[in-house]
Amino acid sequence: MTGGGLSRRDAVGLGAVAIGAAGLGAWLRRGVPLGEDISGSLDVAELAGAAGFPVEGPQDAPVTMLVFSDYACGVCRQVEPWWRAALRKAGDVRAVHRDWPILGPDSRRAARIALAADRQGRYLAVHDALMGGAGPDMGAARGALERAGGDWARLEADLADHAGAIDALLARTTQDALRLGFTGTPGFLIGPIRILGGASERQFAHAIERARG
Repeated sequence: MTGGGLSRRDAVGLGAVAIGAAGLGAWLRRGVPLGEDISGSLDVAELAGAAGFPVEGPQDAPVTMLVFSDYACGVCRQVEPWWRAALRKAGDVRAVHRDWPILGPDSRRAARIALAADRQGRYLAVHDALMGGAGPDMGAARGALERAGGDWARLEADLADHAGAIDALLARTTQDALRLGFTGTPGFLIGPIRILGGASERQFAHAIERARG
């Protein structure tokens, strides 16, 4: 595994993600409890504390949530408003964005652009633009960066000058995703609670409460 790209193992699970997406909405809205406590098998604190990734929310929050997503993933776009709503209501959750571009070259370029934007403090503006559309749209990313006061020329320079550091973040995310048993996006680790795939707002809220306990 090099550079955080799509491996044979990653590819095996993508079919299952596509099949599951068809009935996702109805199933998620049932709001049944979801997620598995993996603290007995993995060092959750080490995963949550990995440095260099974009973060939002209180730095001293009692719960850290890792979000593994791909800008070309339709399920990721569908569930993002739900996990964000659960975080807003909780008020004390730190979200760490773990870009995992496994759906092709456009996904990888979008993830690298978003991580480069983080060097200007503009990750969320670019992330929201890419996640809010129909897929990786570099024009939307550039527009969002510039509206947020960022500099596209600097971003392009950062992509070149810090390519190794950006690719190291993507590689670390791939490594961690596979350690967590994810076979596609989205995937979440909320405290010690692992969620494979999507969830409803209620299920995210329930996982946050479990993580607090």
